[in-house]
Amino acid sequence: AGLKNIATQSNVNPVLRTIQVAFEMRRFAQQQNFGTSEEIIVKIGVHYGNVIAGVIGYHKPQFSLIGDTVNTTSRV
Repeated sequence: AGLKNIATQSNVNPVLRTIQVAFEMRRFAQQQNFGTSEEIIVKIGVHYGNVIAGVIGYHKPQFSLIGDTVNTTSRV
């Protein structure tokens, strides 16, 4: 979702930036509680590659991701 644009602006590798964001999300989730005392457990996977994204459908538009990276991710 535009990671290459972010990388060129801040000179940070887009994959490393994605991993940093994943760790920040995990750290934030560990500080939260669900209900009275249950911890929130977050599992994050990072996959990198080409995808095609867009909205498909006329009567019921839906967002769709297509590509080998998406197929690999869904099977992990």
